[in-house]
Amino acid sequence: MNKQKNIPTLRFPEFDMEWEEKCFGDVATNKAEKYNPVNSNKFIKCIELEHLDSESGQLLGFSDGSNLGSIKNKFNKGEVLFGKLRPYLKKYLLTPFSGVCSSEIWVLKGIEISNDFLYRVIQTNKFLELANQSSGSKMPRADWNVVEKGSFFFPLISEQNKIANFLSAVDQKLHAFKKKKSLLEAYKKGVMQQLFRQPEPSTEVYEKEEDHAAIKSHPSKKSKKSQCRQLRFMRDDGGDFPDWEVKKLGEVTYKVDKKNKKVEQLPIYSISNKNGFVPQSEQFEGMDSNERGYDISLYKIIENNTFAYNPARINVGSIGYSGDLGRLIVSSLYVCFKTSELIDDNFFNCYLDSFHFKNSVLSKGEGGVRIYLFYENFSEITINLPPLPEQTKIANFLSALDEKINGVQAQIEKMEVWKKGLLQSMFV
Repeated sequence: MNKQKNIPTLRFPEFDMEWEEKCFGDVATNKAEKYNPVNSNKFIKCIELEHLDSESGQLLGFSDGSNLGSIKNKFNKGEVLFGKLRPYLKKYLLTPFSGVCSSEIWVLKGIEISNDFLYRVIQTNKFLELANQSSGSKMPRADWNVVEKGSFFFPLISEQNKIANFLSAVDQKLHAFKKKKSLLEAYKKGVMQQLFRQPEPSTEVYEKEEDHAAIKSHPSKKSKKSQCRQLRFMRDDGGDFPDWEVKKLGEVTYKVDKKNKKVEQLPIYSISNKNGFVPQSEQFEGMDSNERGYDISLYKIIENNTFAYNPARINVGSIGYSGDLGRLIVSSLYVCFKTSELIDDNFFNCYLDSFHFKNSVLSKGEGGVRIYLFYENFSEITINLPPLPEQTKIANFLSALDEKINGVQAQIEKMEVWKKGLLQSMFV
């Protein structure tokens, strides 16, 4: 490692000049021309804080600045935006067009450095630490008087361009992974909407996806039990599965309500909105009912392959599946149930993530601002149920999609860590 303070630890081999120390305000400015919508009714692209994605440099959209009443900052294509309100959100952008933006956004322009290099400087820990020496507590804002006095080291323009071009290629690769993930998620959502929606009077053609199990769509054969789904999987021999049946959840699940009367010292779990079953100590920051001496005799005993949900929070996804976690206990407030032999648990897990189920929760739940769904109402929700072999094919297909999505997400996270390392190593 080079011990000189003004040379980065990671550098392109063709450069050996020392970097020059300068105040940030000497190489960049936040002065921007103002835009008053009162003086114009012509459409102009306007970027607000909500249009900037945190820590990614991605633009989520824009609005018409001529319809907004407040004074805005003007910017030109290729200039740098940085959200000064709540700077810890790390909202920044290298602008792809000219327009206006919120007065809560700095428009930064390089004086002695290129805008491309400036865009990378503001992503470094050094700049972000200065920006977060802010004023205000509830609504902190970055203070330009602090930032402009910050000391930074800068290379010659040729090295600036080399660094900016390299990091731009990294950003493009990262954005490509994120786009791939979004497309996969949109595809899965579309498949699930067609698989789990209400029965339709007819079907239409749908092609199979890559090398997954064949999905067939064909003219509907009317069934006394249920109309055909728009998406159908084929049997292994190429034949059709029987039509789907409409069942109430009470016909394919049954409530379990065994209490911990013997006060067994079993692991205590809670249900999180995102991850389902999690240890109580993780859900509630170290809380453990056993250690605190709480009465756990009314807690419910959960065996393997059991579902549980919070009746007051199921509308926000508070439902989980115990799988092979073994015997454990959960709070008595949870509704616990298992499925019958008519339904595959993996298929049912997919159904619980469908729009049809979530919409049914809202329609069957009780209450106003907070919706409660107890088992009696839960059991009245209907499900369109394929035969077990087709359930397995559907669950495997959706699971394969999840694996692809998770794989891309892992690549994104790996690249983000790599990029952060680059920003620390390629700058002084």
